[in-house]
Amino acid sequence: NIHIHTLIIILTVLIIIGCSVVFTGSISGSIADEELYNEGNGNYAIADAEVYLYTEQEKRDADYNSWLTDETFRPDTPVEDEPEYFLKTITDDQGNYTFNGFIWNELFPDYGKSGDRKDVYLLFYHNDYGMYKTAYPVYVVNDVTNRIPLFKLSKILNTAEIAGRILDSE
Repeated sequence: NIHIHTLIIILTVLIIIGCSVVFTGSISGSIADEELYNEGNGNYAIADAEVYLYTEQEKRDADYNSWLTDETFRPDTPVEDEPEYFLKTITDDQGNYTFNGFIWNELFPDYGKSGDRKDVYLLFYHNDYGMYKTAYPVYVVNDVTNRIPLFKLSKILNTAEIAGRILDSE
């Protein structure tokens, strides 16, 4: 009888674990140069920036901290293990990025089998801006295109033009 009860418990656990629900959603957003955006300049898009999507904040923060330690680090730098991020994309000429078909599964979805919401975490990288992380999680809802608010990045180095004259003191 003890073996039968143990077998029933194991089967019940396996059935519950095997009943997770799979969800999909799409994510789109934009990144902009903060200084140009604040000046009202219409040309503030950051093109060719790398955007990394993480499903776990700890993994995103670990990659961000690795970059703070060594600014040559990128989340997709070849390493022995798989990368920590879930998806990567590059911004277009308008600073827009899209993740199509983002997939996740939940054993106990918040809204049943018909819908769910997932927290995701982003990293942005561009040579002129360095690496930035989102200060808060982004929520992705099942079966819709999720438009993420605009993120503004500041350049690492600003350039300036200096003009002057050199006078001979004699």
